[in-house]
Amino acid sequence: MTSQLPRVGSNTAPIDAPSTISLGSGLPPDMSGLTAEGLLMYCQTQIGGLDAQIKGYFEKQQAANKTREAVNEVVRQLNDHLNGFLDGGDGDKKTCKDLDAAMQKAIDAAGGPKTAAGAALQSIADRMKATGSSDDSKMADFEVKKFVDDLKGVQSDINSSSELDMIQLQSLSQKRTTALSLCTNLVQSVAEPSKAIIANMRG
Repeated sequence: MTSQLPRVGSNTAPIDAPSTISLGSGLPPDMSGLTAEGLLMYCQTQIGGLDAQIKGYFEKQQAANKTREAVNEVVRQLNDHLNGFLDGGDGDKKTCKDLDAAMQKAIDAAGGPKTAAGAALQSIADRMKATGSSDDSKMADFEVKKFVDDLKGVQSDINSSSELDMIQLQSLSQKRTTALSLCTNLVQSVAEPSKAIIANMRG
């Protein structure tokens, strides 16, 4: 015969009954009646999912920062030649080579030409090569200024995307804080009845 625990309030439970406790009708159906271990695993899964999303947005922010820095370097080099460079000699060839290398660094920082920013930068790099290193290593002032404007346009797009990502990151961080608090309270609510039963037995 299964022995019965002493009464705790109005609740009774057999001593060999599983520690499954209903968590209330206000919770999602798939969480009702979970054991403490099951609830803990559920909470870890939910928070782990949020952590993965947060990590993804952090990485996007880091990539955006690196891309902005790389693009700024190209703009800086172009700003040194706003009057153009029309000699076509060794000095201009080096300028074109440096610009090509700086553009490739920016493309790589953006994640390559398969990303939106990378594709935009690749397009600018191709036009820059066609105008400079692949042609006569010369650029008129209006060509240099056009490349600067195009690069600033890419920077503006990156900034806009980063602002939206930051909003998402803040929202996810708030959700994680709320989820962690809720899960802590739920796990405690599952543990309390067991503590009360043990205390009653000892009393």
